[in-house]
Amino acid sequence: MVAFSSLSCTSDEEDQSVTISDQSFNVIENAEMDTYIGELVTAFNGKKQLHFVMNEGNVDDAFRIDHNGTISVNNPVAIDYEINPQFTLDVSAFNGNARDDAIVEIFVRDIPSPVFNKLFFTITEDAKNGDVVGTIEVTSLATDEIQLEFASGNENAVFSLGNNDELILEKRDELNFTDRYLHLGIIAEAATEVSDGVIAVDLISKDDQSVLLDAMKYAIRDGVIEDFGINDLHYNYDFTIVNQEVQIIDGEIDINNLNVGVFAELYSPDTVFLTGTYVFMDKDDPEFSIEIIDRKYFTHALLFLDKDNNHQLNDLTEMYFAEGGSIRIDKIGHQYRMSCELTLENEKSLTGSYESDFLYFDKRN
Repeated sequence: MVAFSSLSCTSDEEDQSVTISDQSFNVIENAEMDTYIGELVTAFNGKKQLHFVMNEGNVDDAFRIDHNGTISVNNPVAIDYEINPQFTLDVSAFNGNARDDAIVEIFVRDIPSPVFNKLFFTITEDAKNGDVVGTIEVTSLATDEIQLEFASGNENAVFSLGNNDELILEKRDELNFTDRYLHLGIIAEAATEVSDGVIAVDLISKDDQSVLLDAMKYAIRDGVIEDFGINDLHYNYDFTIVNQEVQIIDGEIDINNLNVGVFAELYSPDTVFLTGTYVFMDKDDPEFSIEIIDRKYFTHALLFLDKDNNHQLNDLTEMYFAEGGSIRIDKIGHQYRMSCELTLENEKSLTGSYESDFLYFDKRN
């Protein structure tokens, strides 16, 4: 379709002329009707009116030019990055018998699908109907409100969604805490963009061992010891405790299937690893090398949370590093017990313990 518009002009010049140069603009996809794109830059003189013609490239009448030479959205449906990422308009400007042509490019900026930032939650056995399990965190560049709905796993309406994206427990008696994990399919829609995700709910029974991040309880169900042997004057064991059964791939721990884990590098002042209490030491302390000579210590310990439940350590994985405190290791028969009393960054604390048959990996060269 050819679209016309005119711009009145007055000039004392008798000769008519017009110049329009190639130019480009940007528009975000799904832009609303009448969204401003930009104003065509022209130069002209004469007593005639200036006319614009879009000869080609205006797919599905996506744009129009108003009487000021301004381009705006005429058909929002056509402004779809997946279908029309770029419009190349062949535009002519007329001033009486004078004419000039230009290429006007309009680039459509993609709105990515909504991104889930938090899909991992916990429920303890003392939960009640009406409890807010947590808030689903999802972001989008679209200006439209994000709509959430369950896609699977909630057939008995055990949960509902609140007005502010809360996950609310409605039927406590439907939960079986021996199952440990519950998964719910979730869909987020913003404008025409849709994403799906999986909510993981860890059902923590009264018999589960656990750690507390401040007041938030996380179940711990497996543990790993990695033996790295002598390191200078100390013997190094790395301890990791996690909320799910550890998976081993090619002889290595696969941490990408875990939601919660506590990790610590412990150094024992002997030729073997000793049980006892290990204290946090600051490697930046000028006296560090002297103070650690006969001490059980660690410089690196952390808690990680895969809150977006994508089973990968990425930018959305929350990590809280130790800044103080202690870790006690005991051996009871053939089992180990790891007990934490840690001060973490951001003024958080980590407490709790785990006792079991830790998986042992010999990492000595």
